[in-house]
Amino acid sequence: FFSRTGAMHMDKDAGADCTAAVLETLRSQSKADVGRRLFKDTALIVPFLRAVAKDPLCLGCHPKEAITQSLDWMLHIAGNGVKEDAFVHLVVKSSTCGKTWKSNELAYKCTTCQADATCCVCVECFNKGDHTGHDYRMIKTNGGMCDCGDASAWSPAGFCSDHKGMGEDEDPTDGMPENAKAALISCCWQLFQLIIELCDVALAIDRKIDPCPEVAAAVADGMHTATSQSILEQVKYALHWAAQFTQRGDCARRIITAALVRTGPTSTPLDRIRQASAGR
Repeated sequence: FFSRTGAMHMDKDAGADCTAAVLETLRSQSKADVGRRLFKDTALIVPFLRAVAKDPLCLGCHPKEAITQSLDWMLHIAGNGVKEDAFVHLVVKSSTCGKTWKSNELAYKCTTCQADATCCVCVECFNKGDHTGHDYRMIKTNGGMCDCGDASAWSPAGFCSDHKGMGEDEDPTDGMPENAKAALISCCWQLFQLIIELCDVALAIDRKIDPCPEVAAAVADGMHTATSQSILEQVKYALHWAAQFTQRGDCARRIITAALVRTGPTSTPLDRIRQASAGR
């Protein structure tokens, strides 16, 4: 990936298997340096992260390292070398609330505003909205999330002053630098690919079968030392990270959506999830 002068390049074979090049890079470059260079050349992000994710498994390490190392690298790349700046371009006001609650927390239902009986809003959003003359009541929840700002679940007339929803043609990422947007989409796309592949491996371990060639090539030989439960624990960790990412506002949710529908060599992450759900 890097020449001795520090310039980035990728030859015709690097996309297929760049593990050796990445190992050399890891020994000679800091994450900040690599992050800055990949931020400028976003086409190399996915093959780079694939090699980083593959390496701990090749070495026979705990699969936890595949997720934690990938996430750490993602933050450095998306932050242009500075991990703490990874989300600096995502700090925008959210058009929806999305607050989640546990059992027995207070919320409001409003039959005038709700799209169906499952919809409700948090107390703060209700108090900041205008429900004069509406048919509403306070409830104790069994979990769920606030629907304020979501026109598919709640009438715009009942939105609060903080969450006004988003128009169909609005793109909250329009103001982001193109490199920041491309880097975040590439990183999230790679995360979803890794999640799907780890699930495939966990299933193969449980069924005592070899994973398909695509997955076997991606995770290499060290995975046989792991248990399906240890792999799925890391999948949970990665999904939790993605869920927390979406809570950062409209830009983050748009980035996640773009990553899910981004086409890879054969299909999008969503296509692969649908295939798995259908038993194919």
